[in-house]
Amino acid sequence: MRRIVLISLAAFLATELAVAQREPMVPMAAVNEKGKLTGKTKVLYLLRQIDLSKQQREHARGLIATIIDTGAEREFSLEQVYTLMAEMQEAEAAGDDQRKKEISQQLRELGQKTDDHEEFFMNMESVLSDAQKAKLALARARVERNPSGALRPVDIFRAVQELDLNDEQNQQVEELRARLRKSLRKTQALKDKQRFQVMNGLLEAILSKLTPEQQKQFGLSVAKLRPDLAYRLRVLTGEKEQNFQQKKAQAEAGAKTETNDE
Repeated sequence: MRRIVLISLAAFLATELAVAQREPMVPMAAVNEKGKLTGKTKVLYLLRQIDLSKQQREHARGLIATIIDTGAEREFSLEQVYTLMAEMQEAEAAGDDQRKKEISQQLRELGQKTDDHEEFFMNMESVLSDAQKAKLALARARVERNPSGALRPVDIFRAVQELDLNDEQNQQVEELRARLRKSLRKTQALKDKQRFQVMNGLLEAILSKLTPEQQKQFGLSVAKLRPDLAYRLRVLTGEKEQNFQQKKAQAEAGAKTETNDE
């Protein structure tokens, strides 16, 4: 069964997407579902999707500095809670009041895990339009379903649906969706390399059906959803994004060299 699934997927890629001859449109980091968006990165990722004005971006940076950066990320697992509760019982049995206070404080801090984010978004929404608030709610719901933020086929098809497609384009996109769904129907989960190939192939296939102006708009929508770009509020595409990446890489290389020299 697994072999049949892989053959079906390979046939889809070969006949519809032909990704091998082209430079990948997005890197592996954009489709990697193993990670999880947290802290400041998660906030930036969500805000990138609601088209902030320059003034709103400045407001967001101020809130990030005063709320998110000053309140260290408090992600935790239930195992941590159970461990602390067990230690609390031991401290009570030993009559160790100081240790009990320390554990109580740790539990309070864990309980505030989402408080920083909620405080941030309550303040942020005061400067957002109703349309932006609706976009933010959708973005947050998506991250709840997909904590990694990784690009998935459903994201790509939703992005293309935002375009003003003609009847022929709509039919082509729907046919592509049907073929992809059929090829993946029996697949439980794609491996990283397969997911990378499928997503890049899907992007290539859709772009081939769009006008230059639609391609630009589509590229912008995809860039907003890329978790590997969630380190700044402003969304760049095309040559501007490439120039930014080059400068960023040069700066990081320079910093690494200085550290090694020390």
